[in-house]
Amino acid sequence: AEAGRRFSAKALIYIPVVGNWRRQTLAAAFARMVGELLTGGAPLLMALQDAHDCMTDPVAKAETERIRVRVREGSALHAAISERRVFPAVLPQLVALGEDAGRLAQFLIKSAELLERKTERTLERLVAIAEPAMIVGFGGIVALVALALLQAIYGVNAASF
Repeated sequence: AEAGRRFSAKALIYIPVVGNWRRQTLAAAFARMVGELLTGGAPLLMALQDAHDCMTDPVAKAETERIRVRVREGSALHAAISERRVFPAVLPQLVALGEDAGRLAQFLIKSAELLERKTERTLERLVAIAEPAMIVGFGGIVALVALALLQAIYGVNAASF
């Protein structure tokens, strides 16, 4: 069951339209958790460990653990995040700015808000595209049912002559 969850979570990240939305969602959750923990006074490594423990997505959990290990080894947080493309490129850029300014927690929270807004806009676009597609699809189904009924009626009428 766990291997299936891991496979489906990885597959969701690589699907063209949905993958971008999923990466933004995971990055927003990561940034929000770590930023809030840092704001509360937690040290970075403890905040990364707690964020890892709170993640439910297997891909985000593994990525958070990898980032925590890299930071523990001495890497900067933005460098650890940018090593892989699980999170969008805007996250390590904002984290680097926050590290340089000495306001990492605030920049993490701001990046979470930015990613959440981008996620909402992407979802609104997907819904806007899906609505007409569903109307056309259901119209096609109704047309097929109507044609099947007409064919049955004409078949009965033709057999009676």
